[in-house]
Amino acid sequence: MKYVTSKRGNKKFNNKGQITVFIILGIVILFIVALAVYLQQSNNQVRPPVQQLVVDEEVKPIQLYVTDCLTSTAKDALIRLGQNGGYIDVTGMRIDPRPYNSDVLLFEPQQMPYWYYLKSCTQSKSGCLTIRNPPVCNNGVDCALPYKGPGSMEEQLNKYIETHIGTCINNFAPFSERFTVLPGEIKVDSRIAETDVGFKLDYPLKVLVKGSDRQSNIPYFYTSHDIKLKKIYTFAQEIRDAEANYTFLERNTLNLITIYSGIDSAKLPPVSGIEMFTSGKKYWIRTEVKQKLMNDILPYTLLLQIMNAGNAKTLTSRSTDPKYITFEDGLYKSMNLKVSNNTYFDLNANIYYPPGSDIYFRIGNSEVIKPKNFDAGDSIIMKLVNFAMSDYSFKYDITYPVIVKISDPDAFKGEGFTFSYAMQANIRQNVPVSTNITVVSVVGSPSIDLEGTLQKTNRTINIDTYDKYTKKPVDGVIISYKCGEQYSIGQTVTKNNKAVLQDRFPFCEFGGEIVYEKAGYMSGAIDFDNPEGSDEKYFRIELWPLQEKHVKVYKRTQTDINKIRRSGVGGIVLYATSYTNITPSENVFLNIARIKEDSRDGDVPLVGFMVYKHNNVTIRTITRQDQIDQINKLFSEGLIEQAVKDSMLADLNLLPNNPVQQIVQDNQEYIMDFVPGTYNIDAFTMYNGPVTVAAETKTFCPVPKILGICVAGEKTLNLPQQNFSSWINGGVKTSVVLTENDVYSNNTLVIFVAEMPLPTNWDMLEKSPTIEDYQKDKLALLRPTVE
Repeated sequence: MKYVTSKRGNKKFNNKGQITVFIILGIVILFIVALAVYLQQSNNQVRPPVQQLVVDEEVKPIQLYVTDCLTSTAKDALIRLGQNGGYIDVTGMRIDPRPYNSDVLLFEPQQMPYWYYLKSCTQSKSGCLTIRNPPVCNNGVDCALPYKGPGSMEEQLNKYIETHIGTCINNFAPFSERFTVLPGEIKVDSRIAETDVGFKLDYPLKVLVKGSDRQSNIPYFYTSHDIKLKKIYTFAQEIRDAEANYTFLERNTLNLITIYSGIDSAKLPPVSGIEMFTSGKKYWIRTEVKQKLMNDILPYTLLLQIMNAGNAKTLTSRSTDPKYITFEDGLYKSMNLKVSNNTYFDLNANIYYPPGSDIYFRIGNSEVIKPKNFDAGDSIIMKLVNFAMSDYSFKYDITYPVIVKISDPDAFKGEGFTFSYAMQANIRQNVPVSTNITVVSVVGSPSIDLEGTLQKTNRTINIDTYDKYTKKPVDGVIISYKCGEQYSIGQTVTKNNKAVLQDRFPFCEFGGEIVYEKAGYMSGAIDFDNPEGSDEKYFRIELWPLQEKHVKVYKRTQTDINKIRRSGVGGIVLYATSYTNITPSENVFLNIARIKEDSRDGDVPLVGFMVYKHNNVTIRTITRQDQIDQINKLFSEGLIEQAVKDSMLADLNLLPNNPVQQIVQDNQEYIMDFVPGTYNIDAFTMYNGPVTVAAETKTFCPVPKILGICVAGEKTLNLPQQNFSSWINGGVKTSVVLTENDVYSNNTLVIFVAEMPLPTNWDMLEKSPTIEDYQKDKLALLRPTVE
């Protein structure tokens, strides 16, 4: 029994011992795992300060050499980062030469992504106010500011240095006679700190001294630049947020428009105004107003003063007239901006509109900006009042870019450093666009990188791109995927006689689009949602090639129209020849736009507006002998008989022997890009010359007549002489269908505009028709042609 008991006791003891050992081992393993995780997280999250290594004097020249290369390459990277608003690489952003249709402001040599702008989106037809600024650091590391994410400024600095430092190092050529240098892999760790930016270059070198057995190892190199990038970034955000919250750019612009507008064609169209019994109505041309905004108004943004900065100045009135001092002081006070409660007196800040940058500008739906008339009804008196009263109230739609420039004059040991980024000002219907429109933020806390490999579905997408006209493959087509934001995928390349792109796309449950673009072709998009799945997808995309065509404009006068109509069936022949050239005193304002079959089709022509005018006028002198020679030539070619020749020469002898001057007109040709489709054509002719309507006296009955008798007695209305410096004397509103043959086989698009008579009396002035009314019975004779 003892034996049995002892055995059982040992067995129990052994079991308990084994359990205890397992528990201890488990605790140890758990501790080791926890310690490893902690150490890994610590390594990822904490980057202690780095100092330059102390190395042997013999290899110190190599250390200095590499450090100098690191310093110069890092400086170049910082300058590029600053020039482009925190971005060295703008891959994946939409770049368009039109600043109002791009994610990036092109202001050569800079490419500045917008930090705040209005972007087209699916959430709102008006667009989404979008905030986009680069993260400071990548996820998983300690950061000077709480803005982390992929594509950070630190990451971009790292990539730039890793890519370009080799050019500077040049395989250690200066040391080739004395040393053998065996380099390792290059890896850079940039760190934006409180008062500088540090760069650690992990670049292990094994340095062998030739002719000896001595060797040294240099594991890393370090340098820093005295740039207050953290402070600059914070200041930049505060300026951006002040614009987003208080729309100071738009309010300043509206103030300036109010100041420089008036019922005067030399000024801007007014936001509000009514005029009665004036000598003539005022008109504006949209393109001219746009140029005034670009050249005379928007440059005033440079006067905006960021009072938080060290270079801010308080603007004061310089007027000597007491009536305007208060007014000017109020305007200048509105230009003094305090964007936050922080001060940055060691930094300078400026905001300005980049000269010459295109803007989006619209007032109404016509190129001619003209006053609105009141509804006169059937009352004669009200019709007369209506003619004498004009409503000059206009609604402005404007989008324009500005550059925010923040400078650190002490950086780079006094050389200075500048950080520039772009924003947009947006006005719709005289109202600043603000937070009543959806705001989309694309930076800040850690976010999912939809372009990253891990976020793409397992489905392979195959895209072939072809020329829609020739049916031949077209490579170099840029493919993007749009799912709220637009992400760059790549370009099609030639493989096996095809232009293909094969890749995985980001996940998108609904609302996805494949966007395709290539210079020289019409861009577009197709719908494609990309939920989870592994089934392969194939798309054949065909792009219309843009074809240059000459555009000519002629006018149909009433004489031309009567000539065609009188010819009956023969008028078909005269259709292409019975027209009149545009005269030197006329300009034709022409707008051509393709009706999009899909709202995402690119604009064709890209710029569809032009001012068509008479360009070359030559005067040819014809002598009597020239005319005799011409008559003889006609006879010798059999075009006239002997009797006709003799008669013409006899008539010529009866005329004075004076040279005849003949004006030879050569209209300017313009070129636009077209693809097959239907195009709307909207044109009007502006006569630039004096138009005078003589004074007249009219009588009218102030009350309705009774049995044809004016019982209240007729009144007299004196209508003064009207003098106009210009007048709209014709145009056309029509459309034309351009087939493939029209676009790719013919070279010239010919457009005809109807000429309307200039008013010479008050009756013509009052009954002056619109282009639409005047052309109603003439549309068949105003159809554009191709030749």
